[in-house]
Amino acid sequence: MRPVFLPNFGFIQDRLPKDLFKSLKKECNEIEKQKRTEMISGLSGDGVPKHYYLEDTKTQFTRYLSEVIFEYNKYFNAFNHIKLFDRDVPLKINTPWVNVQKKHEFIPNHTHGGLLSYALWVKIPYDIKEELKTGKYASTFEFNYNTIMGTNLDYRIEVDKSFEGEIILFPANLQHCVYPFATSDDNRISVSGNVFYDI
Repeated sequence: MRPVFLPNFGFIQDRLPKDLFKSLKKECNEIEKQKRTEMISGLSGDGVPKHYYLEDTKTQFTRYLSEVIFEYNKYFNAFNHIKLFDRDVPLKINTPWVNVQKKHEFIPNHTHGGLLSYALWVKIPYDIKEELKTGKYASTFEFNYNTIMGTNLDYRIEVDKSFEGEIILFPANLQHCVYPFATSDDNRISVSGNVFYDI
């Protein structure tokens, strides 16, 4: 007997180069003080983190992100599974945005537009062990998806300080959410964005 696993997509995880992360973190930490215009998304509202566009480190970051996208496609052959065009079409990385999440705020279950999306953790102001004492989902990043039988599964990432500088890249239509944290009065900061066909 032998098991046969049906093909599926996953996510890829990497750590930003130190110099890039240092510059990006500096911009993110100062973003609220600069009184930048808030980005309004389909999730914006009470209890949801505020979003701001990444500006100063955008070019440097998207250059790095292009390398991660290339690696993702090597592992999952993602773009060959999406037959929308009769020719090769280049990809476009949209403007990344910064999520500034405060105590008790959350990001509800949602998907993104485009082909791929990402989450980069910039600042995690709490200890995950203390958070999980307040509830088994507290502060976690969670994917939600169905099996071929239609059963709903979740995959939780227990994000803590060790994740600062870590990025994950995943299919844009993979549902995900972020649970609230409760043990710190400081901000949790992440960067997100999407990858599209450039047509």
